[in-house]
Amino acid sequence: MMKLEKRECPLDIKIECEAGWSDVWFSYENMQLKFLISYCFDEQLDDLLEILYNFCDESDPNGQLFNECKEVVNKAGGFHYAYLSSTFMWNEEPSVSRWTIERDLIESEGKKWDYSFNLHIKIERLYDSDEKTDEVFTFDVKYIDFCYAVAKAFTQLIKKYGFYGYHMSTYNQDLNMRYLLSIKSIALNNFDAVHLTNINSDGCTSSLEKELELLQFDM
Repeated sequence: MMKLEKRECPLDIKIECEAGWSDVWFSYENMQLKFLISYCFDEQLDDLLEILYNFCDESDPNGQLFNECKEVVNKAGGFHYAYLSSTFMWNEEPSVSRWTIERDLIESEGKKWDYSFNLHIKIERLYDSDEKTDEVFTFDVKYIDFCYAVAKAFTQLIKKYGFYGYHMSTYNQDLNMRYLLSIKSIALNNFDAVHLTNINSDGCTSSLEKELELLQFDM
């Protein structure tokens, strides 16, 4: 058994899915927001998973949801690519919510990743097609707290609907489990489930038992 512990999180997210729509509720400090996402326009609810994953993913800069990327050198002499900002849209028929998420760039002390940075989030609500912004919401949140809230929401979602049920309820959308396991590991500060063991020069293994334990852990 892995050592997994719940904790308090200032951000709370809840998701309900039905007939090609997803209701998403955000609660943070004194801000309460609701989104009604339509899948008729191929809007992806799991954009949040991909963005949070890639903000700390050691890969070449090819993320389609990202606007800016930078090569970062740490004090140990190593380097990695860091995504700095992302913009995506949720279509709510007829309104549109445009998200912009930016992250702080901090210098690593030689560790592979440092998750202590903040995210700066701006949500613009557009109620017609003339690109006029009707409402703007801005807030800052710790990256690990956003990971916790998103991982908790998607864990509850999968436990309620199941993989196949989610697929059918959202007009054939699927969740990326690797993204979810990764940000859930960050949120809970336990990386046993995403630990890789090399078996030869071309392959490696992870523990399915630990992955399932992490996936099913209630936050």
